Amino acid sequence: DVRFENQELEIRGKVKNRYEGQEFLRQEYRVGSFYRAFSLGDSINSEGIEAELAEGLLTLRLPKHQAAKPRRIEVKSA
Repeated sequence: DVRFENQELEIRGKVKNRYEGQEFLRQEYRVGSFYRAFSLGDSINSEGIEAELAEGLLTLRLPKHQAAKPRRIEVKSA
């Protein structure tokens, strides 16, 4: 679950155990629920946010408003 509200991005999810019923001496990854929140400020265009989950990797695209992007200013010589 990915939400953007009040300039804050929230990510919630659950990692399932792929090896249910098998015994291990050591397990090197976490299982269970997780939650993360990030304060992003006013520069994010919330209408353009995209999320993609592929092969266990969550990719988020957070475009900036045009006004928030840096721009090059030409210096004119007199």
